[in-house]
Amino acid sequence: MTRKHIALNKRLKIGLILLSVFIFPACSLQKNISPETIASMENKGTDYIVMIHGLWNRSSRLADFEDYFTTRGYQVLNLNYPSTEGSIEELEKLYLRPVINAIPAKSEQKIHFVTHSMGGILLRQYFKKNTLKQAGKVVMISPPNQGSQWADMLKNHPFYKSIAGPAAYDLRTVDNAFLADLGPADFYLGIIAGDKSYFSGSEDTLPGADDGMVAIENMKLQGMKDMITIHDDHRGLTKNREAIRQTEYFLLNGSFNHNNI
Repeated sequence: MTRKHIALNKRLKIGLILLSVFIFPACSLQKNISPETIASMENKGTDYIVMIHGLWNRSSRLADFEDYFTTRGYQVLNLNYPSTEGSIEELEKLYLRPVINAIPAKSEQKIHFVTHSMGGILLRQYFKKNTLKQAGKVVMISPPNQGSQWADMLKNHPFYKSIAGPAAYDLRTVDNAFLADLGPADFYLGIIAGDKSYFSGSEDTLPGADDGMVAIENMKLQGMKDMITIHDDHRGLTKNREAIRQTEYFLLNGSFNHNNI
């Protein structure tokens, strides 16, 4: 076996280990935010925050963010959707769009967004198809805006294909017309990146600094207003208190607090 094949096998094994870490604890769905539940909610008159988790996850992934911003007076809608059961286009149309459309149309109340991983791509798909007059600010945490090399490497693996679902194919970096067609950010965007990987040697798959799943360079998006890097990994950022504080700072000020890193 050549060194090239040994390296490839090593990367495949690492990739499958990462998949098991992400998938098996995160398959079941929890509470659901639906248009019906929004209609039954009391409108407190404050701004909304829609939270969107990523692939192989559920709303509990952003529970710490939900709790924090609820105590700050925001009306938080933590979306739950079956991330492996459709393409990004389908998931946005069936789950994200109805929730946004159900929010009361009051111009004085802004609708902000906090997304993790693939959740940011769902939101970009929404803004590609829709205009939101109440749009506030958007914070994307570890978004694969230019895809992830893990998706390139694993896309033809039988195990990956059987459990990843159509949306995962939309996250590849090579010949991906879908991501290219989403275009630059035409909304007020800040990105929080992580530079702590899950294992040594991730540079064999992910170019440059990365959070274990997405290279920082691949998180960037033309039109973003600001970007900050926190020393944590892809999942750790969703529990990271500094990430929560920086998200709040961006929503209030339109930039991150770079003096606090």
